Amino acid sequence: MADHLVCEGFEAWVVVGEETLPIFGAEYKEGTREATAWIPSEAGKAFSICYRKIRAPLDTKDFSTRTHLDGRQTSYILHDNCAGTQKISFTEVSPTETRAFMFSYAKLTNDDTYLKNPSANHVGEIKIIYTVVQKLQQDAEPSSSRFIRCSTVDKIHERAKKGLVHQIKYEEIKTRPYYNPRCWRVAQKEEPVTFVLRYRPIGILQAMGISPRTTSPAQTHDDEEENEDADTDAAREQELLAELEKVRSRKRAGRELERAAKRVKTEPIEQNFRRGEVIDLTKENEILDKRVKAEVINLT
Repeated sequence: MADHLVCEGFEAWVVVGEETLPIFGAEYKEGTREATAWIPSEAGKAFSICYRKIRAPLDTKDFSTRTHLDGRQTSYILHDNCAGTQKISFTEVSPTETRAFMFSYAKLTNDDTYLKNPSANHVGEIKIIYTVVQKLQQDAEPSSSRFIRCSTVDKIHERAKKGLVHQIKYEEIKTRPYYNPRCWRVAQKEEPVTFVLRYRPIGILQAMGISPRTTSPAQTHDDEEENEDADTDAAREQELLAELEKVRSRKRAGRELERAAKRVKTEPIEQNFRRGEVIDLTKENEILDKRVKAEVINLT
């Protein structure tokens, strides 16, 4: 099973703990220098983004990487002719503070004011952009713009994206020794190469037909138990999603009934009805012909 996404001399993958996440449904768009794939996510798990340049002999070009999580830039790094594996697991919020990346549950809402929220368009995506560059001039002082404000999308409409359950958040601030990197002004030398890794829970990927259910014929008893547990978890997750959809449907139906109840039914006024008259309506579907102007009839 593949776990690295490769395109135009670069590759990228995601690691949780010591495990490299598998990729599913890899696609390469011709003429766009872009590759996409799906990865499984698990709420509460911290993760790292790994990448490297597949350097050919005599290739000495520098390159930069921009990382975007849920549509928001979290890092911009210049690599000096680097061919080794690079890892990003946090964003810098100050010269002495960092916050690690983490998969988390998305805050979903049925409030239609969030339905066309552009900030939610890229929730569920990890994007890495590689650009071959040439260094021009070193800045005397590092720019404070490299420090990222760790903001996340507040709420996401439940119909914004299919199967969207998770989003990326940040762990609590951790301190580190003061770090003052070199900063350069650069010029772009080649068109960027873009990787997009879309994440969903494994149960959702299986339900969408993106991740296959595979069983090894040479399984051990422990492997079988683990697979049964995984299948049970995936099935339970799908049951919960189905229950959630039922609750949402009931809430929508309730709102429709509430709106219908608030509508006032109007009836046409009879032409020979005069203002100030009181009509006896005690007989169903019948209006008494006898009417007395400005006089109340005692019906007790």
